[in-house]
Order: sequence, then structure tokens, then C-alpha cells
Amino acid sequence: MQNNFKLFIERPEEEHDICLHMDVSIEGPGHSEVNTKNFGNGTIGVSYRVAIPGKYIIRITFQGMDVAGSPFHVLVK
Repeated sequence: MQNNFKLFIERPEEEHDICLHMDVSIEGPGHSEVNTKNFGNGTIGVSYRVAIPGKYIIRITFQGMDVAGSPFHVLVK
């Protein structure tokens, strides 16, 4: 099951540094894969695939600290 979301960077001039120190992880009942793509315009695309439906936790960190709102609880159907 493929899903996507985007992250928007407040200060795009710091985008390169942010991408080097950002991490996206997913925890849940099944195996997951996460891929990120820096669009170079202040937007980072995140796609993730999970093996089975269920409740997952998406954690986004920058320099080891959770970003605002993280972790995010999602239900994948």
C-alpha cells in the first residue's frame, strides 16, 4: 500500500542542511519502506509503503528532535 505526503520547509535557503539532518521513520504492524525526494523548492516529498493495513506511527525528526506534531498516528486501510 503506497501513500504520500509532503513536508514544507519554512526557510528554503536551509533546505540542503535540513535534508541532511532529517529522518522519517514508520512503526506499525507490518514491514514499511520510506523514500524521500527533495524537490529543491522548499518541498520534500515522502512516500511510504506498508505491507499490511493497520495503525502506524510516522515519526519525523530533525537533528534527533521531533518536528512539531510528530509523531503522527495514521490508519492505513
